Amino acid sequence: MIKIALFFLIIISSLFPQEIQFKTRVDSSSYLVGDPVTLLIDTKYPTDFRMVFPSRYDSLAPLEYLYTDTLSLDESAGQKSGKFAFVVAGYDSGLFTIPRLPFLFVKGNSTQTFLSDSFQVLISTVAVDTSKDIRDIKAPEKIPFDYSFLLWLIPLLILLGALGYWLYKRFSKREKTATPVPQAVLSPYEEAYSALQSLEKKQLWQSGQIKEFHSEITGIIRNYFERAYTMPALESTSSETLEFLKKKGVSHTIVSRTESFLKNADLVKFAKYIPLSDLNQKMMTTAYDILKESSGGEEVLR
Repeated sequence: MIKIALFFLIIISSLFPQEIQFKTRVDSSSYLVGDPVTLLIDTKYPTDFRMVFPSRYDSLAPLEYLYTDTLSLDESAGQKSGKFAFVVAGYDSGLFTIPRLPFLFVKGNSTQTFLSDSFQVLISTVAVDTSKDIRDIKAPEKIPFDYSFLLWLIPLLILLGALGYWLYKRFSKREKTATPVPQAVLSPYEEAYSALQSLEKKQLWQSGQIKEFHSEITGIIRNYFERAYTMPALESTSSETLEFLKKKGVSHTIVSRTESFLKNADLVKFAKYIPLSDLNQKMMTTAYDILKESSGGEEVLR
């Protein structure tokens, strides 16, 4: 009888999988201008699902997206328990709203969408104590000049001068070495193409160094954008890089391809997402396509 009950319990548990748990909160409700505002995410979901963070941040304005961080991620009994931080910042004072943001849980072709709660945060400037009197700025104190250091400085300068003259006479007699021929500077396209070829030879993702592969390949493309379009791509977030490309008049096809490229890399670098080998190869192919489509196979004219 007990065996029959256990059998039906196993069948029922397979028919009704564990639900996804999703909760959000903020670490505070009051901040100073420029302080990080952290949206904390507590979630629990089956291991055959993967979590995908929001990729567009237009609804956050005037708040600005900073980064996403994994605080903890544990796996037990077929379930993942994770704590994540979605960090934004405000650079003006006032009462602002963090809108409801979509977080996806993907399993094969099935996708479940969970929306974060909406939160209001107060961002203030540094308070000034008006109860205290305004005081004049103190005049700078005058420190008497001490000439005693000249007693050792002058002999030292004479000694250094004599040493320099001796070295000059000694080495000026040697034959002059041939002036090295300056190497030609590679164009942005040539430099990026060569770097991608070198990256392929390293076989990083084939040897398990997936995060290093995605960091290096995005660095190559960002450096290409920085040189080709004169923009600070290396020190910008993914969304800022896309905005710079749009302002530079880059075609919609290249911007769209770059958005997908950077989004995949961010998932690996910040959300600890482990992609399939096909995606790693696609990243390499996409990088070559970005170079080819943006330059036509030739150096971009600035």
